[in-house]
Amino acid sequence: LRAGAGLGAVPDDHSGDAGHGDRTSGHLITTGTITERKRSLELARLAVAAKVPICFVGKPYNPQSEYWREFQTLIDGELVRHIPHTESVEHMVQLLKQSRGYVLYSDYENWCLSAHEAIACGLPIIVPDQPWSRELFGAQANYLAPGNHKENIVRLKDFHNACPTLSAPEVKLYSWQEVGKILLDKYQGILDKRSA
Repeated sequence: LRAGAGLGAVPDDHSGDAGHGDRTSGHLITTGTITERKRSLELARLAVAAKVPICFVGKPYNPQSEYWREFQTLIDGELVRHIPHTESVEHMVQLLKQSRGYVLYSDYENWCLSAHEAIACGLPIIVPDQPWSRELFGAQANYLAPGNHKENIVRLKDFHNACPTLSAPEVKLYSWQEVGKILLDKYQGILDKRSA
């Protein structure tokens, strides 16, 4: 697999990218720990308000927290689905490939491996309108407006409706070997500067 559909350290014997799925499900998908940082509860509320089904894949950061308890109250199996864990890379790839599109609502990203995983599976994406996302995806992604719940209801609904006609952004997806080589070169440059 490419850095996309990896969900962790993926052995390089998963060669090629994940390929596109049939996207037959009516729901969007989001992946990551259920926590304030990822704004999972806010996204679940947005799903309910927009009447857009979203499948959340990820464990709660703190199963005893009020945040998680509030999130649980919104899980209805229709608009808000929750899958706490996947057993394998292949299962995660399957979930992504059957989803209608990918949504990210976190304010604290700077490259977002999860979005790249979704892209590797052929999903269109809707992400926060932030410098990192504009730099990476430009006009190829759909965007959520920071801090504007009412506008985001409309944007999420429009994205969900348009997904069957949308394509995944065309971005370079790196293998784990390529990522390692890039990082090695960067670190070597830092070390070379320090020893000079």
